[in-house]
Amino acid sequence: MKKIICILVFIMISSQLISCEKVQETKEYGSPSNKINYGVSKIPNDLSSYDDTVTRTLMGALFEGLVYKSSDGKIVPQLSDSYSVDKNQLEYTFKIRRDIYWSNGEKITSTDFVNFFKEYVDNCKSLDDLKELSAVYGIKEYFTNKKDFNKTVAIMADGEYLKIRLNFKDDNFISALALPKYKLRKDFTKLKNYRNSFKDLIYSGSYKISDVKENIITLEKNKYYYNKDNGVNTINLVIQNNSEYALASFETNKIDIMEEPPINYLQKLRERQEVIEYPYNDVKFIAYNCQEKSPFSDAKLREDFYEYIQGLISDDKFSERISGTQVLSFSDNSEKEGKSLRSEPKSSLMELKSVTIYAEDNDTNKEFLKYVTEEAKKDNLIIYYKLFSMDDLIEELKKGNYSMYIDDFDEDSGMTNKFTEESLKSSKGNGNLSKSQVLENSKKDFVRVPMFRKNKVIVKKSYIQEIEEDFYGDVILNSLKLMNNTSV
Repeated sequence: MKKIICILVFIMISSQLISCEKVQETKEYGSPSNKINYGVSKIPNDLSSYDDTVTRTLMGALFEGLVYKSSDGKIVPQLSDSYSVDKNQLEYTFKIRRDIYWSNGEKITSTDFVNFFKEYVDNCKSLDDLKELSAVYGIKEYFTNKKDFNKTVAIMADGEYLKIRLNFKDDNFISALALPKYKLRKDFTKLKNYRNSFKDLIYSGSYKISDVKENIITLEKNKYYYNKDNGVNTINLVIQNNSEYALASFETNKIDIMEEPPINYLQKLRERQEVIEYPYNDVKFIAYNCQEKSPFSDAKLREDFYEYIQGLISDDKFSERISGTQVLSFSDNSEKEGKSLRSEPKSSLMELKSVTIYAEDNDTNKEFLKYVTEEAKKDNLIIYYKLFSMDDLIEELKKGNYSMYIDDFDEDSGMTNKFTEESLKSSKGNGNLSKSQVLENSKKDFVRVPMFRKNKVIVKKSYIQEIEEDFYGDVILNSLKLMNNTSV
């Protein structure tokens, strides 16, 4: 992999030195003063939902909500100036800021929030999508009957105040309103097709979209945003095909910031003090194929395999290979909980001819699976793996021809891939439990089991002064600042 990176870097540097004209071309996306190029793995197709960290990061720049959750877990007013709760903890009153405007210059009012909640509910596909709002008086009735939102649902505009009344006390209600999905926006139809309609959209956040190309989204500051000191003037979100390509772009100054660099290059970046690492709530877990035709329909075999893998990744060699990891263990049958030690695979595993693990094609999954297959081979256990794009992975999983797959679960937002999402919804006997609770239940039978949690890694140029992340580990784009008088 180092060889590939070196070749890419060499090619990109060489292309810049061929002629002055070509240097000018590369400068189109280079970072002059007050402009940052952010390398991303994809550009969202839809701005009405929050399916991944890139989408959440972009949406956080374009839209804001009543409140948000800071990295330390505190609820902070955002488009509201303050909020209060009555003594019964059933009615919430938000005082809306007086200095907030849409990106077209129109004032944002409490009525805009009522209209947003109506449009949000109208675009929900099931009551499960309204789980966080289920305590709001009339919300379920309106979703079922779609009759007069203002008379049915207790979300009311009252001058500069917004009032929300609940049916019953919900200690998590304010925290739920801080979720990215409840940021203020308009016209969900255009949001779903924003690539063709971004000029017609209006934004409540610090940035607006000024241009969309196949591989680049350009954001410019919203001149009507209340905090004019926040952020740089322009941010380009630039697609990088993979972490190696992104690193080559970073090394040749085509991008200024990126996430999750190639693992084997991380130490060099650390030495140059170009890395920021912080704990992330993303858990890697194994999901077994428990269908009758699969050998892993046997719960004991699932447990044996899990404990073997836990032993492998508890080895110091794993933490050296993938740094910033915390191995997770929950096995009630193990007296060595939290202290798993490597051991030979049990006879039940040795009876298997081979095991095939599916996963999304990314650097962490690749290095993890390389490590596992190499170490298992020393124990004469044959493990294969296949890597796919996320869309292709989901299609393969639907066919059912796999032993197990690797997925991510965000403990704060509840995000998983769409295949896991549907599996959790169809799990029997879980009623109205949250995804976290359903996953917790599935661990008992070793159906879905956690392996490790990994730190989030941000790589940035030294002239980027500040980076802040929210509670969900997503970078707040309007926190990005350049050193004074910087010109790259």
